[in-house]
Amino acid sequence: MKPLRLLTTFVFLFLSVCSAMAQWAGEDQVLMRTSDSMEVFIGVENYNPLEVNATYEWSGPGIQSNNTLPQIRIRPHDGENEYRVRRVDSCGVSEEKVIITVVDTISIVSVTPKGCFIKGDTITKEDFIIVTVPAGFEDFVKISPNVAQIQPILPVNGQIPFTNVGVEGEISNPFVQHAPQELTFSLTRGGHTTTKKVEVEVYKDEPANSFSINVNTLGFYRMIETAKAKAQQINDIVELIKNYAPPGLSPCKLDLNYSADIPLPLFFKSCCGGDEVDAYNLSAPNLTFAIMGECDFPLTAVVPMLPPNIKMNIGAQVGINIKKFELKYRGWECSRLEVPMEFFVDVFGGPKIEFLGDALEASGKCVVHVSFGGAVVINKEGVKWDNRLENGIPVSLSVVFDITAKSLASVQWILDMGSITLFDKRARENNNNNNN
Repeated sequence: MKPLRLLTTFVFLFLSVCSAMAQWAGEDQVLMRTSDSMEVFIGVENYNPLEVNATYEWSGPGIQSNNTLPQIRIRPHDGENEYRVRRVDSCGVSEEKVIITVVDTISIVSVTPKGCFIKGDTITKEDFIIVTVPAGFEDFVKISPNVAQIQPILPVNGQIPFTNVGVEGEISNPFVQHAPQELTFSLTRGGHTTTKKVEVEVYKDEPANSFSINVNTLGFYRMIETAKAKAQQINDIVELIKNYAPPGLSPCKLDLNYSADIPLPLFFKSCCGGDEVDAYNLSAPNLTFAIMGECDFPLTAVVPMLPPNIKMNIGAQVGINIKKFELKYRGWECSRLEVPMEFFVDVFGGPKIEFLGDALEASGKCVVHVSFGGAVVINKEGVKWDNRLENGIPVSLSVVFDITAKSLASVQWILDMGSITLFDKRARENNNNNNN
């Protein structure tokens, strides 16, 4: 039995050594012509001439070196070049074929996204698997556009007339949480350009719309009694304005407003590390202190057939908005805890309907919100202050549907219609470039 085992072991060793010789002549290649006299090497790589224990014989077009070496130098012509090699060694006789294809242009064969994107992300080549023919030209590919965006309904970019205020932003679809974006990949080489269009999925990092309950109860007023005492001077000014207001302002009122929004948890789809994730926003009550003035104008003077309980409500408020915290969960790797605060100016207007006298109101209004602020951000990278005014002053536009029971609470549905940024550096730079 022992000789049989030795024989079996020898056979397996022989087969493994000889099978390791497979593909010894090299793989097929596609090359781009760099010159009329371009030469390349094919065959066995990194061989030692002193350890060659076989004979070789190559055949094919444009062989420039000795065709009996393991590796030869060739000058291939355009198109497909076929090279055959015959090898004789201790394993016997073996033959292989190598195809060298020479082209004068480069093509992008395929582009495969590795994952999804968040709106505003910078898009790089590292986010895709790019295949070119010939291979090795992936680093020369350019991407346009290179910022992840959800296609706006109306883009806003330029300068406000008669001012030096740069404006950049968009009016968006408030019901879209994510959408495909088309990217163009281009590669230019030797005067020839090849392109490939690919769609990627882009997600908003915030829910498309939100719900909240605004509480205005006696317990809340007691909780902020100290703040009211310190604001007494403002109240005195408000009362003075009311007492001396001209008769034309009789439909208007001016109040010092305290409120607390209790946001409902919002669940939606987002993106983290290229993967779609289940996301949510969870916030503490949002405390608002503001001076608000608003006017109700009956519409019967314009449309006499309308009942007197239908009015046009317009107004504005100035105040400070403080959130205790806001947890933005986007998967454990992309989550963050924010403590935001802002000074704001709101201008609003829209129709309002009163029921049961004025005990119950329903309104729909457009709100322009201008904010100045930032936030303390806590994430896996640590704690930092997020200054949100570096690139301009954000101005958002929303539509708010509000049902209010006087002295109790109100329920709001907010549709985000988009935003613009005033004093935007990029918009001013683009405008200056266009003027030049």
